[in-house]
Amino acid sequence: MTLTRQTQMTILAAVVLALLPLFVSNFHTFLFTKILFLALVAGSFILLAGYGGMLSLAQAAFFGVAGYIVARLSFFHDMPLWQVAPLALLGAVVVSAAFAIIAVRTTKIYFLMMTLALSQMAFYAALQWSTVTGGYDGITGIDRPSLFGYEFATTVQLYYFTLVPVFLCYLFLKRLVASPFGLALQGIRDSEKRMAALGFNVPLHRFLAIVVSGAVAGLAGVISTYFYGMIGPTTVSIGAAVMILFIALLGGIGRFEGAIVGAIVYVLLQDFASMYTLRYHSLIGLFFVFIVLFFPGGITSIRFGRRKKTPDAEQGGKAREAS
Repeated sequence: MTLTRQTQMTILAAVVLALLPLFVSNFHTFLFTKILFLALVAGSFILLAGYGGMLSLAQAAFFGVAGYIVARLSFFHDMPLWQVAPLALLGAVVVSAAFAIIAVRTTKIYFLMMTLALSQMAFYAALQWSTVTGGYDGITGIDRPSLFGYEFATTVQLYYFTLVPVFLCYLFLKRLVASPFGLALQGIRDSEKRMAALGFNVPLHRFLAIVVSGAVAGLAGVISTYFYGMIGPTTVSIGAAVMILFIALLGGIGRFEGAIVGAIVYVLLQDFASMYTLRYHSLIGLFFVFIVLFFPGGITSIRFGRRKKTPDAEQGGKAREAS
């Protein structure tokens, strides 16, 4: 059986990521763990924006809802991971479904404004509902995750705790967009009226895309909360929402690999720039402006090397030489 190039690259990436902690320091393992869950939440954005044509600032809200549920159940009720994670994902799904019911019939700038409103609602709820969220201080002191007696206590263990669900989610999202549902979603992105005329239920497809996106962002929130051992209002702030947008656009929203590339570049650039200046956000912003101006499709749209000429192009070149 011959494997496709994409399958080969996926297997190679999985092997490299699995062996990575053996060749880098604990600090860089920490950074790559952060890259993984940021790529996951950026991937949830790409599902909506890249494949569904729905620009969203609500991913941080779904991320934060799951994170706060993890913090409450773990810190105050001492519940184990196998109980906490499903409930946190359920919370993210419920919030995304409730939001989708309202916003599913809006498009373009109106959908974006709806997601901005949800993001702000989540932020002020986190600030003001202090009896549940801890207010400005958030919730700290969350224990490391443990599963059936095995505790993910070290940096390397947390890395693998993050890698497995992120990689499985990546495979799921790739399969989803190649399925009939995913192809229909892309058709709706390109021409909503035409797909509706063909008999596709446009609101239902958008509803399901938002719910799946919310679940994926919620899973990233679960991992992040266990990773940092804390959660606060900044997790659901407009700044966090813009960061997710930034990572996705930096890598490119045309494919899920853009989320991975964008997260790698963002985290490593942030780490490198912060060593030299406190104004590292300005340097990151300048780099983003450069990418938008010269590579509007994101880093994954960059093509290296000369393009292979087609027969028609070669004939045209010979004709110009002859003239």
